[in-house]
Amino acid sequence: AFYVTNPFRGGIFKSEIVFEIPAPDPARSTSRSKEPAPVKETMDMDVNVFPTPARDVLNLVFPGGFPVAEGVVSIHRMDGAQLQSVKLSGASTMQVAVSHLPAGVYLLRVVTKTQTLQKVLTITK
Repeated sequence: AFYVTNPFRGGIFKSEIVFEIPAPDPARSTSRSKEPAPVKETMDMDVNVFPTPARDVLNLVFPGGFPVAEGVVSIHRMDGAQLQSVKLSGASTMQVAVSHLPAGVYLLRVVTKTQTLQKVLTITK
């Protein structure tokens, strides 16, 4: 149904469209199971990056339980060109030197065997 109210001050009308949907018929249901499908548990990787903006050194802190033994941390320009790449050290914290990079906005990428994380990074001088 479509409704239009009387005009408000200044000749503005308010209109409303109402859709009525019939209730589903249980006899016509296509569902075969009343149990929800199981959800595979995954642990999303996260990395705390500071300081923001960075000047000389970028600190990365990996939360507990994150497999940091194998992987790469890389810094890219926004056009995708890789400027720097460092292998993960297996520690829960890591420092990456950024003093050689000009001021600007970059993409920080952490890649492991199972996951990839990207964060925007700002460098000032």
